[in-house]
Amino acid sequence: IRKDNIPEASTGGQEDQWWDGTQWINTPSFVSPTATLTPGTTYQYLLTTHLPGPDDLTPNTRYHITSTAQDKALNTETPLAAGAYFRYDPTPPSPLTLQQPADGSIINTLPQLSGTVADNQNVKRVEVRIKRLTPTQYWNDATSGWVPDGDPGTPEIWNVSPDSSATGASFTWHYSNVPPSWWQEPQEINVRAFDEAGNVTYATSTFTFDSVPPQSISTYPAVNNQIFSSMTAIAGTVYDDRGVSKVQIRLTRLLGG
Repeated sequence: IRKDNIPEASTGGQEDQWWDGTQWINTPSFVSPTATLTPGTTYQYLLTTHLPGPDDLTPNTRYHITSTAQDKALNTETPLAAGAYFRYDPTPPSPLTLQQPADGSIINTLPQLSGTVADNQNVKRVEVRIKRLTPTQYWNDATSGWVPDGDPGTPEIWNVSPDSSATGASFTWHYSNVPPSWWQEPQEINVRAFDEAGNVTYATSTFTFDSVPPQSISTYPAVNNQIFSSMTAIAGTVYDDRGVSKVQIRLTRLLGG
């Protein structure tokens, strides 16, 4: 295992280091002990011990794994197998935001969910979970229906956003396969973002959907066709189970009436 301190030098440079099974050293070395072999037409090999742990790996650094084999006649494979490169990334995508709907909002339309996400390497996928709180149900866009809590798969009913990014730059994600009609009540949206290394981060928003308009009644003047010498006030009542933000009055002059 070579720690690629000079990514531009594909064959290794003097600043590179090699893992010997316990530590990084400055000369080319193989991991000790050797891999376990499983005989067959094609042998399988496996090494699960003496590998570098999280404290031995440097974030955002590239590593190169190569192998060599020796047969029972002591013939040794040369040159080394091409191997594979990997980059160590223990950091989940951040920041992940859920902008629509905003947490704590009361809205009357929601054609899609959206937000932003970034990662130090890339964002592989974004998934959303739409949850009805009472009774607990989950939206499944594969069946275009709500799944009751306790059914197979719950609560891990996640729907995939079509957006991803091959770079670490921040971008806007969207999810438009939302329910055709929302419950007139509080609901919860969970979002999670994965990077290529499998790191995951979460965001949550709770909102209330309300597309039912308030109802207002005029109480003064109380009846039609009254005659007044002055109009000092107009009064009434208005009701909405989510609260009322404003009342507007329209006074129309009826010519010839």
